Amino acid sequence: MRIIIVFILLGFLSACSGTGLQSYSAVMTVNTNSQGSVFVLRDTGYSGSGALLNITLNGQQIGKIGNKETAIGRSNSGNNYIEAKFSGIQGIGMNNTQANFISSGRENKYFLIKMTSGLFTNKIQMFEVNESTFKSSF
Repeated sequence: MRIIIVFILLGFLSACSGTGLQSYSAVMTVNTNSQGSVFVLRDTGYSGSGALLNITLNGQQIGKIGNKETAIGRSNSGNNYIEAKFSGIQGIGMNNTQANFISSGRENKYFLIKMTSGLFTNKIQMFEVNESTFKSSF
């Protein structure tokens, strides 16, 4: 009986973990070795921390991220579209957020996702930021 309870708890805990990078050093290693990458950091705090955000770049999923995790993808030369939305049952009633940007395919782009908590609703927002603001958000 204890083994069953342990497996249920492990399953529950692993469901809360995302596919993004959490380590500042790992993200910065990718940052210095890449061109044309898109970095998306979720900085929503405690609010909504039990739900993962699906991040898509130009229609391709680049990660499911929890709080303080980063998803990384490659931008195309020209117009690009990025979207963040909550996955699963936790996303019912939550808004999606998206951004359009133009890239030459050589410069890196940085985005922060924030959450505004209200009495009856929560709202996620995505902001394009510069590299130093992105680094200071870790």
